[in-house]
Amino acid sequence: SYTLPGITGTDLVSANYYSDLGGVTPIVGAITSSMTVYAYDETSGSPTCWDQDTINVVINVTPIIDAIADVNACEDYTLPALPSGTNLTTNLSYYDSSGGVATGANPIGVGTVINSDQIVYVFDSTNTDPVCSDEVSFNVNISAPPSPSVVGVNPTSCGGKDGSFNLSVLN
Repeated sequence: SYTLPGITGTDLVSANYYSDLGGVTPIVGAITSSMTVYAYDETSGSPTCWDQDTINVVINVTPIIDAIADVNACEDYTLPALPSGTNLTTNLSYYDSSGGVATGANPIGVGTVINSDQIVYVFDSTNTDPVCSDEVSFNVNISAPPSPSVVGVNPTSCGGKDGSFNLSVLN
């Protein structure tokens, strides 16, 4: 949204912003969509003198990315489809650092396998001037799985010691 600033000038009487020519329908409150605005003022005496300026207000929608919960996985994690949200563009992507490509972040493709702890950023931006953007991030925490090892087991042995079974967890 956009809040119009006060009107300044000389010899103003009742200057205001209007949504139509000739100062008929005043604009009250913030503007929430793109529109043409007319700054209009007129004198109250005779003769009635008036002036108006035209202003084009462009409201660019901002993408809003839904939050993503942190992920705890064993061994690895495959990045799923990009998250949903509102007003998302084709620029939506995963990145290895904050700010998207404009800040030098490297894109990470959907389906990429992550096998170590990492912060993943999801960034989207419009192709407008000014650029409107949103970013969320989430932690991917990778845990090592248990690592069993079988030592000296001989399943064909009869009546003897088959060995031992050692189950250890790697940190």
